[in-house]
Amino acid sequence: MALKDLNIKISYTSQGEGDILKDFLIPSLKEAVIYKRSVGFFSSSVFELLGIGLKQFINNGGIIKIICSPEMSKEDLEAIQLGYALKEAKSYKLFEDDFNKTIEEIVEALYSLSRQKIGALIILERQTKIGDIINTGTSIDGAISRQLLINIFISKDFLNRNWTIF
Repeated sequence: MALKDLNIKISYTSQGEGDILKDFLIPSLKEAVIYKRSVGFFSSSVFELLGIGLKQFINNGGIIKIICSPEMSKEDLEAIQLGYALKEAKSYKLFEDDFNKTIEEIVEALYSLSRQKIGALIILERQTKIGDIINTGTSIDGAISRQLLINIFISKDFLNRNWTIF
């Protein structure tokens, strides 16, 4: 289902027919990727009410943008700070996981090349910039994998230079 497929009313009220939380907010969040909210008073306890809709929203890679009064409870400020800390930790973990996977792929490729008695020079750029060298080579826009590296070093075509830079 998509957001456009939901049966959304023109308006909702906190009293009367229809439950804004059950009929609008939760189903909408399940399908959304951005949630913008502008309120005079804000309490993070609203997220407890949104429950499963918010979980799916997060799984969708959703982004929340809130404009509210600068007057916030101590608990809400702490929750925001914790959220930023968790976001940074998650970003670092994703980077670390990608880096470790890349190293594993390179090592596996080198084992394979070594068994075939094929030499390879692989440079991993760190703080010393080697942009001038990189600019003279052939750029490949792809994920580093053992098969890609093996193909580069075994290949008889124009990519075979017996070295590669990451």
